Amino acid sequence: MKMSKLFIVASLILGMSLLTGSCEMKKAPEKAKQIPLEDFFKNPEKTAYQISPDGNYYSYMAPFENRMNVFIQKRGTEDAIQLTSETDRDIAGYFWPNNGQILYVKDDGGNENYKLYGVNIDGSNLVCFTDFEGVRTQIIDDLPILKMR
Repeated sequence: MKMSKLFIVASLILGMSLLTGSCEMKKAPEKAKQIPLEDFFKNPEKTAYQISPDGNYYSYMAPFENRMNVFIQKRGTEDAIQLTSETDRDIAGYFWPNNGQILYVKDDGGNENYKLYGVNIDGSNLVCFTDFEGVRTQIIDDLPILKMR
């Protein structure tokens, strides 16, 4: 008796699912929107966000004359300060060594011998720290200070 009730319930469920499945209206597949190839290779609006060590500023990279440059913004404000104005090559990377300065690397002349630069967060005192021929500089780790207990 139990087996026949179970068989009837299972048959009803199977029959209903077959009926509802066969009554669906099939839509023709929509053609995907074509994306221009240039969109895959253009610079993002903003990228590489970082927070200053004291948390009062945040920095990011954004295009300036089609080259990626470093900008900073005080937390809670709308105005950004453009720290770099590179137009020949993109900034390859950057970090905050302290609360008042940004360090960044940039390829000069396309030879991939990157140089390390520093600039104050108000845009003043731009310095090249590794201005040597045939030397390539890389940021491996910004070595944040770890507080020990």
